[in-house]
Amino acid sequence: MIEVYICEDDAKQLVSLTQLIENYIMIENLDMQVVQAEATPGPLLTRLNNDQQRLYFLDIDLGDEMSGIELAQRIRSVAVDCKLIFVTTHAELALETLQHQLEPLAFILKDDPESLKAQVIQAINLARTRWQKSRPQQQQSLTFKTADQLRSVRVADILYFETAPAPHKLIVHLANAHFEIYSTVKQAVEMHDNFYRCHKSIVVNCQQVRAVNRHTQLVTLTNEEQVPCSLMGGRGLAHYLQVRVDD
Repeated sequence: MIEVYICEDDAKQLVSLTQLIENYIMIENLDMQVVQAEATPGPLLTRLNNDQQRLYFLDIDLGDEMSGIELAQRIRSVAVDCKLIFVTTHAELALETLQHQLEPLAFILKDDPESLKAQVIQAINLARTRWQKSRPQQQQSLTFKTADQLRSVRVADILYFETAPAPHKLIVHLANAHFEIYSTVKQAVEMHDNFYRCHKSIVVNCQQVRAVNRHTQLVTLTNEEQVPCSLMGGRGLAHYLQVRVDD
């Protein structure tokens, strides 16, 4: 799970930013949680470690003895793998963050509320993508929220996703099990680069595809199970697999 930490000295903006992030997490059903939202740097420094995936949203001018840049330096010295995002009104300080070699993921100006929302969402998705691609392929896993639990599954173990009879739900198929989650086909495709939509109701894991038959419009998986593909979906999947082999 990705842990989110926020530091913003303006109380109104702190609440607004926190709600924006929490709402997006809830709507997209992301494996993320806002752990701390603070007005001062101190509380964030008491819980530093490098054990979890951490995403920090930091204002630069915190109205404190410690600036957001200094806070970021303290955080980076311990949580070396964290992602830092600066949210500020001070565009002129962007260069300073680079001079301190903080490697910020994004620098967001909060002058325009609509632009701020779009940039925050873009930064969250970029962080998720970067972490996902940085892990060895076989060790990558996804955490799904079922009706009664959180379930972590290796990407390599997923055969395919299928739309469930109930609206807004998918069936996750593994080799020897399956379970339902609240999600959509569109969201399933975005969960990992290996997932490809071959049919209006099917998203396959390309790692698990053994053959694509565009004449019968069937995809054969590594466990010999077959799932349908549309004419265009089969053609696109075959091309996608070929490109990955060539790479």
